[in-house]
Amino acid sequence: MTGMARALAAVLIWIACVVPAASQVNTPVARAQAQTQDEAVGQPSANDVQELLRILGDPRVVEWLKTRLADLPQPETANRSLRAEIEDRLKAARQRIAELGQAWSNFPYLPDVLAEAWRAQLERGAALRSLTYVIVFLFIGGGLEWLFWQYFHPILLRIEHTPPLTLAQRLRGAAARLLLQASGLLLFALGSIGAFLSFTWPPFLERIVVSVLLTVIGIRALAMLSRFVVAPRNGQLRLVPLETPMATRIHRWHLVVASVFASAMMVSDTFAFLAQGPSGSPQAVNAALAIAVLLGAGATAAVIAMIWTLSRGIARDRAPPVAPTRRFETARLRVQPTVISVVVLVAYLLWVFDADELMWTVLVVGLFVPAARLTRVMANHFVDRAEQSARESGSAAQRADAAGPDDAT
Repeated sequence: MTGMARALAAVLIWIACVVPAASQVNTPVARAQAQTQDEAVGQPSANDVQELLRILGDPRVVEWLKTRLADLPQPETANRSLRAEIEDRLKAARQRIAELGQAWSNFPYLPDVLAEAWRAQLERGAALRSLTYVIVFLFIGGGLEWLFWQYFHPILLRIEHTPPLTLAQRLRGAAARLLLQASGLLLFALGSIGAFLSFTWPPFLERIVVSVLLTVIGIRALAMLSRFVVAPRNGQLRLVPLETPMATRIHRWHLVVASVFASAMMVSDTFAFLAQGPSGSPQAVNAALAIAVLLGAGATAAVIAMIWTLSRGIARDRAPPVAPTRRFETARLRVQPTVISVVVLVAYLLWVFDADELMWTVLVVGLFVPAARLTRVMANHFVDRAEQSARESGSAAQRADAAGPDDAT
């Protein structure tokens, strides 16, 4: 132990001798700064060096330094083994299962726990007042959007009822439609949230009002996107090859799923914030976790129900007449919703076990092929409709030219 202390002292003395020599090659400014620091700090005396050597020669001090070094958090290395990663995942899964078990054990007390936390955060009548504020803010945003459409609705009608003759015209028309619809929704969002930001709110009441406003805006944004792609009322504007009844069903299902998802996120976020607040308790945290899991299960069930319902409708409308082709197409239309349902269910389970990275990986990888196929179908349909419009306009021009001389005679 004494030899280790002497070696450490020798290293310190060597550093003290080398650093002044190395500083001679620095710039004049650096030399001046070093000289100023040396003058301010001062050189250690011989007694100080002897005292340092005495302390480092004490075995208790050396053991204490080793213990402190071992207690420090070690930096994670990038080359972790697969076994360590699996063990960490299993440990996190066991911990999550324990949390879910506690949440399920407290499930019968869920209404009372959340009601008590709710009363602790909100004063009497605050919930009704917040609902009134939300209605007022939505009315302000709706008024701004109504004013916007008073000026731009004729432009949108002209775009929708002008048949495009080329692919460039169809692209410009689709982009203009999307821009106008997004601008109206943006004004609605700015009006409602801007009016809300004009006042000062208690933290929990502010969270509730913002969640409700964002839920309404999110549902409207998803509905706008569905209306833009599916166009349930106008087949000329439809970006996918669907009949009008099927397009209407798809748009309605999109509205249902968007409402379920946005409402589930709003409710779970509100109760999670409520459970983690000053009035929260372990029982409230478990209750909020149970509500989030149940709402997530409901949203997942809504997505799977939409997938199978629409897949049956598409399979019935797209049944090919030839027997071998019909058999292959029917098998594909049965396998595809099964795969998508499994992907959605696995993603939900990963979310329940708090594995967000794996959840997004499964969603991206699992939905890549259906998304790529849908994109290809939309692009082909978009180009085919443009070519068909060009052919129809050319045929109409030829018939008009052919009928001109006959009418003259």
